Amino acid sequence: MPATPARRWHLVQHGFADLHSHYYKEATCWNAALNGQDWIGYASVHLPQPLADELRLLPCFTLPPDGQLDPDPVSREVTDYLWFSSVFAKHCEQHLTPRLSGNDVVLLTYCTQRELYGAALWLQTLPVERRPMMAFVFHLPDLQWQIAPDRSQISGSISAWRHAASQLPQCCRHRGG
Repeated sequence: MPATPARRWHLVQHGFADLHSHYYKEATCWNAALNGQDWIGYASVHLPQPLADELRLLPCFTLPPDGQLDPDPVSREVTDYLWFSSVFAKHCEQHLTPRLSGNDVVLLTYCTQRELYGAALWLQTLPVERRPMMAFVFHLPDLQWQIAPDRSQISGSISAWRHAASQLPQCCRHRGG
């Protein structure tokens, strides 16, 4: 029986482009958490190379998780959902797939419905035996949702989340146990 390849962590911080947000502190914490593990990190193409080198990140993702491309407010939600998801999937295919084994873990440290669907699109391109375990960190439910002033309620549509989540089961492979 062939030996199982060692597990590698793929840390995706695709919105990390500079020091002006939460990403830098999170990156240093993830570095510490993965110390001693085999891992590779991925960030925005806009991340300055010295910072990428310091944090062991490969600058390769072109779109941030919270970007907007469609100027039409009526169609923006669905257009940007589909566009950002497909671009995220293509970046995963270009940059993660060549470095991937089926024993690996891909950790998306800032996941919206766009990345969730993009991950499903990407996983569908991989042979079942090469599909990694996936872990997602959700910071907020949706970019368009509203939080009540007293913080007691959140309102918004879950349709994109439901669509994205519905695509994942067909991408999973049984891991036994």
